[in-house]
Amino acid sequence: NSNIFYQYSSTKIDINKKDKIIDLEVLESKERIIIISSKFNDWLINYSNINSLRKNFKKSLVKDTFPSGCINFLDSKISNIKLKIDTADCPDALHFFRSKGDIRDIVVKDSSYDALDADFSYLTIDKVKIDSANQECIGLKSGKYFLNSIFLKNCGDKGLSAGELAQASVVNARIEDSRMAVVSKDTSEIVIDELISKNISSFCLGAYKGKQNFTGSSITVNYPVNNCGENKFVTQKGSFINLKKWVLE
Repeated sequence: NSNIFYQYSSTKIDINKKDKIIDLEVLESKERIIIISSKFNDWLINYSNINSLRKNFKKSLVKDTFPSGCINFLDSKISNIKLKIDTADCPDALHFFRSKGDIRDIVVKDSSYDALDADFSYLTIDKVKIDSANQECIGLKSGKYFLNSIFLKNCGDKGLSAGELAQASVVNARIEDSRMAVVSKDTSEIVIDELISKNISSFCLGAYKGKQNFTGSSITVNYPVNNCGENKFVTQKGSFINLKKWVLE
Protein backbone atom coordinates (compact mmCIF):
# COMPACT_ATOMS: atom_id res chain seq x y z
CA ASN A 1 0.00 0.00 0.00
CA SER A 2 1.59 3.26 -1.15
CA ASN A 3 0.44 6.87 -0.99
CA ILE A 4 2.00 9.93 -2.63
CA PHE A 5 0.96 13.31 -1.30
CA TYR A 6 1.59 16.73 -2.83
CA GLN A 7 0.09 20.21 -2.49
CA TYR A 8 0.19 22.23 -5.70
CA SER A 9 -1.74 21.64 -8.92
CA SER A 10 1.29 22.80 -10.90
CA THR A 11 3.20 19.72 -9.73
CA LYS A 12 3.32 17.09 -12.45
CA ILE A 13 3.45 13.41 -11.46
CA ASP A 14 3.72 10.74 -14.14
CA ILE A 15 3.54 7.15 -12.86
CA ASN A 16 4.54 4.35 -15.22
CA LYS A 17 3.37 1.24 -13.39
CA LYS A 18 4.66 -1.14 -16.05
CA ASP A 19 8.27 0.07 -15.91
CA LYS A 20 7.96 1.26 -12.29
CA ILE A 21 9.12 4.82 -13.02
CA ILE A 22 7.80 7.96 -11.33
CA ASP A 23 8.62 11.33 -12.92
CA LEU A 24 8.11 14.41 -10.76
CA GLU A 25 8.26 17.97 -12.10
CA VAL A 26 7.84 20.72 -9.53
CA LEU A 27 7.32 24.44 -10.09
CA GLU A 28 6.60 25.71 -6.55
CA SER A 29 9.57 25.99 -4.17
CA LYS A 30 7.23 25.22 -1.24
CA GLU A 31 6.18 21.87 -2.68
CA ARG A 32 6.99 18.79 -0.60
CA ILE A 33 6.37 15.33 -2.03
CA ILE A 34 5.55 12.82 0.72
CA ILE A 35 5.63 9.07 0.16
CA ILE A 36 4.20 6.70 2.78
CA SER A 37 4.43 3.06 1.83
CA SER A 38 4.52 -0.34 3.54
CA LYS A 39 6.09 -1.85 0.42
CA PHE A 40 7.82 0.48 -2.04
CA ASN A 41 9.98 -1.84 -4.14
CA ASP A 42 11.94 -1.60 -7.41
CA TRP A 43 10.88 1.95 -8.35
CA LEU A 44 12.89 4.67 -10.07
CA ILE A 45 12.00 8.25 -9.11
CA ASN A 46 13.13 11.20 -11.26
CA TYR A 47 12.68 14.65 -9.71
CA SER A 48 13.32 18.09 -11.16
CA ASN A 49 12.47 21.63 -10.12
CA ILE A 50 11.54 23.33 -13.37
CA ASN A 51 11.35 26.84 -11.95
CA SER A 52 13.72 28.89 -14.09
CA LEU A 53 14.11 31.42 -11.25
CA ARG A 54 15.58 28.83 -8.91
CA LYS A 55 19.12 30.17 -9.35
CA ASN A 56 18.05 33.44 -7.73
CA PHE A 57 16.74 31.80 -4.55
CA LYS A 58 18.84 32.64 -1.51
CA LYS A 59 17.02 30.40 0.97
CA SER A 60 14.01 28.18 1.32
CA LEU A 61 10.91 29.96 2.59
CA VAL A 62 10.15 27.13 5.05
CA LYS A 63 13.61 26.12 6.27
CA ASP A 64 12.53 24.94 9.72
CA THR A 65 9.29 23.15 8.90
CA PHE A 66 8.49 19.45 8.56
CA PRO A 67 8.58 17.73 6.16
CA SER A 68 11.81 19.27 4.99
CA GLY A 69 12.56 17.32 1.83
CA CYS A 70 11.59 17.90 -1.76
CA ILE A 71 10.99 14.13 -1.62
CA ASN A 72 10.15 12.61 1.77
CA PHE A 73 9.83 8.96 2.72
CA LEU A 74 7.87 8.81 5.96
CA ASP A 75 7.28 5.60 7.97
CA SER A 76 8.04 3.55 4.87
CA LYS A 77 9.58 0.20 3.95
CA ILE A 78 11.59 0.38 0.74
CA SER A 79 13.63 -2.02 -1.37
CA ASN A 80 15.85 -1.73 -4.46
CA ILE A 81 14.78 1.81 -5.35
CA LYS A 82 16.67 4.43 -7.35
CA LEU A 83 16.33 8.20 -7.06
CA LYS A 84 17.60 10.96 -9.34
CA ILE A 85 17.10 14.55 -8.18
CA ASP A 86 18.05 17.58 -10.23
CA THR A 87 17.74 21.15 -8.92
CA ALA A 88 16.15 21.04 -5.46
CA ASP A 89 15.13 24.16 -3.54
CA CYS A 90 14.12 22.60 -0.21
CA PRO A 91 15.95 22.30 3.13
CA ASP A 92 16.66 18.69 2.04
CA ALA A 93 16.57 17.41 -1.51
CA LEU A 94 15.78 13.91 -0.18
CA HIS A 95 14.66 13.03 3.34
CA PHE A 96 14.04 9.66 5.01
CA PHE A 97 12.17 9.71 8.33
CA ARG A 98 11.46 6.58 10.38
CA SER A 99 11.99 4.43 7.29
CA LYS A 100 13.69 1.09 6.65
CA GLY A 101 15.09 -0.76 3.68
CA ASP A 102 17.67 -0.78 0.92
CA ILE A 103 18.37 1.69 -1.87
CA ARG A 104 20.20 0.87 -5.06
CA ASP A 105 21.22 4.33 -6.24
CA ILE A 106 20.87 7.99 -5.22
CA VAL A 107 21.98 10.83 -7.51
CA VAL A 108 21.50 14.46 -6.46
CA LYS A 109 22.71 17.48 -8.43
CA ASP A 110 22.27 21.13 -7.43
CA SER A 111 20.66 21.32 -4.01
CA SER A 112 19.98 24.67 -2.35
CA TYR A 113 20.48 23.25 1.14
CA ASP A 114 21.21 19.65 2.22
CA ALA A 115 21.16 16.93 -0.41
CA LEU A 116 20.41 13.72 1.55
CA ASP A 117 19.10 13.61 5.12
CA ALA A 118 17.86 10.69 7.19
CA ASP A 119 16.45 10.56 10.72
CA PHE A 120 15.41 7.60 12.88
CA SER A 121 15.93 5.27 9.92
CA TYR A 122 17.66 1.98 9.13
CA LEU A 123 18.98 2.11 5.58
CA THR A 124 21.39 0.24 3.32
CA ILE A 125 22.46 2.28 0.29
CA ASP A 126 24.57 0.85 -2.50
CA LYS A 127 25.63 4.02 -4.36
CA VAL A 128 25.35 7.74 -3.65
CA LYS A 129 26.58 10.47 -5.99
CA ILE A 130 26.04 14.09 -4.99
CA ASP A 131 27.34 17.16 -6.79
CA SER A 132 26.77 20.72 -5.56
CA ALA A 133 24.87 21.05 -2.30
CA ASN A 134 25.02 24.46 -0.64
CA GLN A 135 25.11 22.81 2.80
CA GLU A 136 25.58 19.14 3.77
CA CYS A 137 25.79 16.46 1.13
CA ILE A 138 24.79 13.65 3.52
CA GLY A 139 23.40 14.13 7.04
CA LEU A 140 22.45 11.07 9.12
CA LYS A 141 20.83 11.12 12.56
CA SER A 142 19.47 8.71 15.15
CA GLY A 143 19.61 5.44 13.21
CA LYS A 144 21.82 2.84 11.56
CA TYR A 145 23.14 3.34 8.04
CA PHE A 146 25.28 1.24 5.73
CA LEU A 147 26.65 2.89 2.57
CA ASN A 148 28.66 0.93 0.07
CA SER A 149 29.99 3.67 -2.22
CA ILE A 150 29.64 7.45 -1.92
CA PHE A 151 31.04 10.16 -4.19
CA LEU A 152 30.45 13.67 -2.84
CA LYS A 153 31.58 16.84 -4.57
CA ASN A 154 31.09 20.56 -3.98
CA CYS A 155 29.51 20.25 -0.55
CA GLY A 156 29.16 23.74 0.90
CA ASP A 157 29.37 22.47 4.47
CA LYS A 158 29.98 18.82 5.45
CA GLY A 159 30.42 15.94 3.05
CA LEU A 160 29.26 13.18 5.40
CA SER A 161 27.82 13.97 8.81
CA ALA A 162 26.45 11.70 11.55
CA GLY A 163 24.75 13.03 14.67
CA GLU A 164 22.47 12.30 17.61
CA LEU A 165 23.20 8.59 18.19
CA ALA A 166 23.70 7.70 14.53
CA GLN A 167 25.83 4.74 13.47
CA ALA A 168 27.20 4.89 9.93
CA SER A 169 29.35 2.36 8.09
CA VAL A 170 30.87 3.18 4.69
CA VAL A 171 32.93 0.92 2.43
CA ASN A 172 34.28 3.47 -0.06
CA ALA A 173 34.01 7.24 0.27
CA ARG A 174 35.36 9.93 -2.04
CA ILE A 175 34.83 13.56 -1.04
CA GLU A 176 36.15 16.44 -3.11
CA ASP A 177 36.04 20.24 -3.30
CA SER A 178 34.10 20.64 -0.06
CA ARG A 179 34.35 22.61 3.17
CA MET A 180 34.53 19.58 5.49
CA ALA A 181 34.85 15.90 4.62
CA VAL A 182 33.55 13.78 7.53
CA VAL A 183 32.03 14.87 10.86
CA SER A 184 30.76 12.68 13.71
CA LYS A 185 29.06 14.44 16.60
CA ASP A 186 26.74 13.92 19.54
CA THR A 187 27.30 10.26 20.49
CA SER A 188 27.66 9.06 16.93
CA GLU A 189 30.01 6.65 15.21
CA ILE A 190 31.33 6.59 11.64
CA VAL A 191 33.43 3.71 10.31
CA ILE A 192 34.91 4.05 6.80
CA ASP A 193 36.93 1.36 5.10
CA GLU A 194 38.54 3.54 2.43
CA LEU A 195 38.37 7.35 2.34
CA ILE A 196 39.74 9.58 -0.40
CA SER A 197 39.46 13.31 0.24
CA LYS A 198 40.74 16.12 -1.97
CA ASN A 199 40.56 19.91 -1.85
CA ILE A 200 38.94 20.20 1.59
CA SER A 201 39.00 23.86 2.63
CA SER A 202 38.32 23.57 6.39
CA PHE A 203 39.02 20.23 8.11
CA CYS A 204 38.91 16.66 6.84
CA LEU A 205 37.79 14.78 9.95
CA GLY A 206 35.95 16.09 12.99
CA ALA A 207 34.68 14.21 16.05
CA TYR A 208 33.11 16.14 18.88
CA LYS A 209 30.07 16.87 21.04
CA GLY A 210 27.88 19.71 19.81
CA LYS A 211 24.99 19.45 22.27
CA GLN A 212 25.21 19.18 26.05
CA ASN A 213 22.82 16.23 26.38
CA PHE A 214 25.09 13.98 24.27
CA THR A 215 28.57 12.53 24.72
CA GLY A 216 31.58 12.31 22.43
CA SER A 217 31.78 10.67 19.02
CA SER A 218 34.18 8.67 16.91
CA ILE A 219 35.52 8.26 13.37
CA THR A 220 37.48 5.22 12.27
CA VAL A 221 39.12 5.12 8.82
CA ASN A 222 40.97 1.93 7.86
CA TYR A 223 42.60 3.24 4.67
CA PRO A 224 42.79 7.03 4.51
CA VAL A 225 44.09 8.41 1.21
CA ASN A 226 44.05 12.20 1.31
CA ASN A 227 45.98 15.42 1.23
CA CYS A 228 45.07 16.35 4.80
CA GLY A 229 47.71 17.10 7.37
CA GLU A 230 47.31 16.58 11.13
CA ASN A 231 46.14 20.18 11.45
CA LYS A 232 43.00 19.26 9.49
CA PHE A 233 41.68 16.88 12.16
CA VAL A 234 39.41 18.24 14.91
CA THR A 235 38.64 16.35 18.13
CA GLN A 236 37.71 17.20 21.68
CA LYS A 237 37.94 15.32 24.97
CA GLY A 238 35.75 12.22 24.92
CA SER A 239 35.85 11.88 21.13
CA PHE A 240 38.44 10.20 18.93
CA ILE A 241 39.66 9.76 15.38
CA ASN A 242 41.31 6.44 14.56
CA LEU A 243 43.32 6.22 11.33
CA LYS A 244 44.43 2.59 11.16
CA LYS A 245 46.69 2.49 14.25
CA TRP A 246 46.97 6.24 14.63
CA VAL A 247 44.62 7.67 17.23
CA LEU A 248 44.11 11.38 17.86
CA GLU A 249 42.49 12.35 21.15
